[in-house]
Parts: sequence; structure tokens; C-alpha cells
Amino acid sequence: MNILLIDDNDILRESIEFFLIDEGYTVFSRFCGECGLETFNCKHIDVVICDMIMPDLDGIEIIQRIREKDKDVKIISISGYSRQGGLYDYLSLSEDYGADAVLYKPFHLSELGNLIIKLTEKDQL
Repeated sequence: MNILLIDDNDILRESIEFFLIDEGYTVFSRFCGECGLETFNCKHIDVVICDMIMPDLDGIEIIQRIREKDKDVKIISISGYSRQGGLYDYLSLSEDYGADAVLYKPFHLSELGNLIIKLTEKDQL
């Protein structure tokens, strides 16, 4: 399974990347939204994990652009704060634009692993 991870926090992104590789996934790790979209457009991706607050594109725009191309890819939005006055509001908004699930930072890597399994198990049946 191919996972695209988009997060501008180097330490968190590398931690998630190493965890997912250890779990047996192929991971494309990108530090910015534009880089992530370029990768999405040229690779087969099963799951996207996307930070909501990044310097170049915010997660909502990334989700919208991904959904224009693929209605079925699973998208997990992650964030620790919000531009709009509350973490819940911004992550909740990401679901309105097409995220399949949200995770609030900080989270345990096992939570992410379980969420990926839950989102993709229907496709594997």
C-alpha cells in the first residue's frame, strides 16, 4: 500500500515515515503541499496523510485538489492548531472538504496505524 505523507514538521514527518515503513507501507514523504500534490499526480496513492497548516498550501486546498482527481483515495488530516480559532473547527472543516478521518496532534503512532487499517480494510475485502 502506498501512503503519501505531507507535513512541514521534519521531526514529526520522519517519525511517522519510519513508523509506516516499519509497518510495511511504501511511504512518499513530502515537506510541502505543492511537493505532495506533484507526487500524488505521478504515483498511485492509497492513503494521504496531510497536515492542515503549512506555509505554501493549507490542508483544505490540498484535500480539494486531491478530491478533484480521486474521489476514492483515503485522506487523513492532522493538525495541532488552527488559523480559524480552534483545532476542532479546522479539522472538522477538513472533513467537510473530503477528509475521511482526522487526528489531533499529538497522537500516538499506533493510533495512526489503526486508523489506516480501519479506513482501508473495506477496500481489501
